[in-house]
Amino acid sequence: MIPVLVDFGFFQVRSYGLMLSVAFLVAWWVLRKGMRRRGWADTVAYDFVAIAAVFGVLGSKLFFVIDHWEEVRGDVLGTVFSGTGLTFLGGPVLAAPAVLLYLRWRGCAPLKGLDAAAPALAVGAAVGRIGCLLAGDGCYGVPTDLPWGMTFPNGVVRTFVPVHPTPLYETLWYGALTLGLVAYDARRGGRGRPGGMFAAFLVAYGLGRFLVEFIRTNPRYAFGLSQAQFISLAAMAGGVAWLVGLAVTRRREEEDGADRGEESARAGAAG
Repeated sequence: MIPVLVDFGFFQVRSYGLMLSVAFLVAWWVLRKGMRRRGWADTVAYDFVAIAAVFGVLGSKLFFVIDHWEEVRGDVLGTVFSGTGLTFLGGPVLAAPAVLLYLRWRGCAPLKGLDAAAPALAVGAAVGRIGCLLAGDGCYGVPTDLPWGMTFPNGVVRTFVPVHPTPLYETLWYGALTLGLVAYDARRGGRGRPGGMFAAFLVAYGLGRFLVEFIRTNPRYAFGLSQAQFISLAAMAGGVAWLVGLAVTRRREEEDGADRGEESARAGAAG
């Protein structure tokens, strides 16, 4: 595709870097809307995104270096300060605990913060994948004869054979996820059960990534699955367990409320 949008010789505007910046800006805008629904100041959203950006990049780089140690061991610092190795799956490793600690320090409920962040993460992933598509960075899929198969003769990782444009598939999936989460949050006015939206995000994001990996060119580790698919399965399992726990808790609260109502009614009748 177009890895370099503008080349001034001494300075280049790369499509991936530009779309990554756009992804952070759009994610911040969506996050700010979600935090306003919860009555939080805009400064919380500013700090949240800044902390997530810094620690997310560090986590991505750490994940990439560990996963590709044999390839980068001769130039670890060069890899860390390069434009490569920004994997979404590695970002939350450091970003999640950093933002949770920040929210606790600001006196904001961490679970509500995660719910506000869920659609922001989804839209960030959607926009970021456009950068992958434009850069042709090799995260596309296997060869295909479908009409929408794409070649990447000018990509960072070139291919002249039509392949599945998997970044585009992910953009569509995460875009739909964003719309669903935003619509739900707006309808509930930000007052859903804390943690529920983020749990749903884990399930939906994990499912999308798990499915698309079947037509990606990533190496298989065990049982015919890639590393990303194992991480996706863990995310889905955690999200489902979380949602089940929330449902059980709500049912118990409803039963306790009904029991207290019956006790009050009997006490009133006896009086």
